[in-house]
Amino acid sequence: HMKSYTLLHLLLILFIGIAFVFDQSTPTFEASDEAWHYGVVREIAAGRGLPVQRVGELTTYRQEGSQPPLYYYIGAALISWIDDYDSLSRYSYNPFGQVGVPGTTENVNMFRHTSLEEFPLTGVTLAVHILRWFSILLGCGTVSLTFFVAKALFPEKGNLPILAASLTAFNPMFIFISASVNNDNGVWFLASLIIYILVLTVSLEDNVSLIPLWLPRKLLQRQFAPWLLGVLLGLAILTKLSALLLIPVVATYLMWRAQHYGNWYQAFREGSIITLCVFVLTSWWFYRNWILYDELLGTTTMAEIYGFVRTGPPTWEGFILE
Repeated sequence: HMKSYTLLHLLLILFIGIAFVFDQSTPTFEASDEAWHYGVVREIAAGRGLPVQRVGELTTYRQEGSQPPLYYYIGAALISWIDDYDSLSRYSYNPFGQVGVPGTTENVNMFRHTSLEEFPLTGVTLAVHILRWFSILLGCGTVSLTFFVAKALFPEKGNLPILAASLTAFNPMFIFISASVNNDNGVWFLASLIIYILVLTVSLEDNVSLIPLWLPRKLLQRQFAPWLLGVLLGLAILTKLSALLLIPVVATYLMWRAQHYGNWYQAFREGSIITLCVFVLTSWWFYRNWILYDELLGTTTMAEIYGFVRTGPPTWEGFILE
């Protein structure tokens, strides 16, 4: 038991070290869509509020201005004290950049880079690195939760949890995005936490010892678990819309509880609590999209700004092709 936790601690130290190498070796704004994610944080931190998307208007946040705001609000709070984090001069594009061209050895960067990115860190550079370090912490949370999910599912298999956590931690793209300004890091962490809570709630009667010390057992009891799941699901959706895919997962869990305990009323009650929490946390965001863009999700506006517009109605053939 103690040995597995020691291995997890060592894994996290190694993960932080490798992620820090990615952080230091990737120039500012050169990670996937980092400039646009930072642009959203920049708008909020400067007091200009959430971006309003307008097709055809060139902004520092591009299509990422259509994303739900939780990750960016936290990021804005983290960098608001930094001088010159709002500088537009860093959005200086390299007109000869060959971004996305495999094997190219010159002009690989999308932006121009200067000595402003060297130590000591100041302004935009400091802000970006602080946001990256916050993302690395979220990545540590995701790796840890992968370990705990595997431990809860297969408590008798001693080496499986650390193997599962290692497969997550050493996925190159996972490390790369974890060391960048990107809301994927937030939704990965929250989705992993929701799945872990579901696994623990299902197996609670069988093995109470599975619950770690850092998680109060009271939260997993039937009167509190739906509130916890509802809040976490609402926060996940408010981080990135891909968390909507967790709704059928939670619904499956509720159906299992109803059949397992033979109490459909209780399952309906718990589902109502979860729905209420999600509604309270996210309804303002969907209402805002409806008022601004005539759509609940804002994804059509996002696709138009990105440059992807359908020429006809979606078909099954087109769906499979995409």
